[in-house]
Amino acid sequence: MTSRDVLLEVSDLKVHFPVDSVWARLRGARPVRAVDGVSFSVERGSALGLVGESGCGKTTTGMAILRLVDHSSGRVVFDGENLSDLDASAMLRFRRRIQVIFQDAYASLNPRMSIGDGLAEPLVIHGLFPGRRQERVRALLDMVGLPSHFVHRYPHELSGGQLQRVTFARALAVEPELIICDEPVSALDVSIQAQIVNLLKDLQREFRLTYVFISHDLSVVRNLCDRVAVMYLGRIAEVASRRQLYEGAVHPYTKALMSAVPIPDPDLEATRERVILQGDLPSPSNPPSGCRFRTRCPVAVDRCGESIPELREVNRGQWAACSRISEFT
Repeated sequence: MTSRDVLLEVSDLKVHFPVDSVWARLRGARPVRAVDGVSFSVERGSALGLVGESGCGKTTTGMAILRLVDHSSGRVVFDGENLSDLDASAMLRFRRRIQVIFQDAYASLNPRMSIGDGLAEPLVIHGLFPGRRQERVRALLDMVGLPSHFVHRYPHELSGGQLQRVTFARALAVEPELIICDEPVSALDVSIQAQIVNLLKDLQREFRLTYVFISHDLSVVRNLCDRVAVMYLGRIAEVASRRQLYEGAVHPYTKALMSAVPIPDPDLEATRERVILQGDLPSPSNPPSGCRFRTRCPVAVDRCGESIPELREVNRGQWAACSRISEFT
């Protein structure tokens, strides 16, 4: 892969939230290590799925890429430019190139603004399409499959699926290159999820968009993403192509997640082996020593607590962070 093919590169990204309470510090509370050394890259025009349980740090990773939260260390390089080096005026130009779609579509929109005004707002901020903004707004609604008369409606008058389409239109308004999708379909029923995923695929083909798709639902990720990075407690456990992950996951945590994905064949669903994780997700302020997953891992041994395993390539293009990986691959 050449550097020209890579649109986004995240290197050893860390986001640690300090303890603000004096009383908590006196009691020995430690900073929350929400993201603790995450690295991945995304090719231009592709989609990377970032998956894991709630609390694993995937949303914080997305917010750090957007600089909506400050990162403690590491690098986020977009199209060859280190985002940490950008001043306020450069950040405004950057925000046009990277947009975000949040999980709660209603909360993402101003309830006092009509849909038309809400879609025109980013055009005004960035000085785009002067004299043609109403035409652009109607074109955006058409792109996401909504009728033009929705310009006069307000967010409370739309369904969940329609609202999410509006947030897509708003993200597309400034002609971005990368969109961070933070659980955009998790609040929708299955039939609407399929429509939204198909819309995302159509938009990607038409505008050559690049996605970082954050989700806990491996079924949705499978239908959209080219590569998948699996996070656990602030670190990447495994990253691979879609085919490699769904046909031959190697990390014990990934295998556990995959075993929970429903299979449409009832006979296979009834007979397949399930991997049940024991215990709760540890606190990111006090993670286990060594491998973060070892306290819940079905194949953990004593040496797993000695050092943090680094990602290493186990198959071409497939990387995993497990000290025992050579014993069962």
